[in-house]
Amino acid sequence: LVQPRYVGGRLMLRRRGYVLEPHLDPSRVLMTGLIYLPRPGDNEAYGTSLYRMSDRPKIDRTKTVYPKAQGIDCELVRTVPFQANSALVFLNAGAAHGAAIPRDAPPDTLRYAYQFYLTLDSEVSEGSGR
Repeated sequence: LVQPRYVGGRLMLRRRGYVLEPHLDPSRVLMTGLIYLPRPGDNEAYGTSLYRMSDRPKIDRTKTVYPKAQGIDCELVRTVPFQANSALVFLNAGAAHGAAIPRDAPPDTLRYAYQFYLTLDSEVSEGSGR
């Protein structure tokens, strides 16, 4: 029995003007986790956006896949709020995810999060990123 393994943990900081188009993580990633780390008083806006795809993209084992680059439409379904004491964990299949903080967001808008992956791939070393 193959057990999922934790890989690729990293602390991320996103500021206003940040855009990450709808995408899927490399196919070696089984699940992606995001632990939100807001500062006291941070607005819950600008969390993680989840998208429905009009077709299945060709997924690469080692690279992030952007469905729009393959001519696949992505429809915004929901944006998960950037809330304290919360996390988002999702399967890396069937849907895309992304994020954006508009340039006109308040100047002090910062988004701290811890991202990690779970994989079944025995060739991926612990602590390795994308």
